[in-house]
Amino acid sequence: MVHALKTYVKAGKTLGKDIAILLDTKGPEIRTRTVENGSIELVAGADLIVSMEDIVGNTEKISVTYEDLIHDVEVGSTILLDDGLIGLEVKRN
Repeated sequence: MVHALKTYVKAGKTLGKDIAILLDTKGPEIRTRTVENGSIELVAGADLIVSMEDIVGNTEKISVTYEDLIHDVEVGSTILLDDGLIGLEVKRN
């Protein structure tokens, strides 16, 4: 990968262009715990409590395996679920 990045930078210099590179680095593995009936349907715009307690989740409250989550998020930040398909906005912690 380093070779590929150097090639892109070199090509940009040759062309007299700035080349922007975006890398997606893997964050911590945070898993949701068990939910009622094996799956739940979330409603856009509805509030959802994300808990570090080991509970069975439902449409109002889910549990995650990352116990320090509350210390790593700020109000206004986004928590992504399902490989980024679902975004949750942090309203309070």
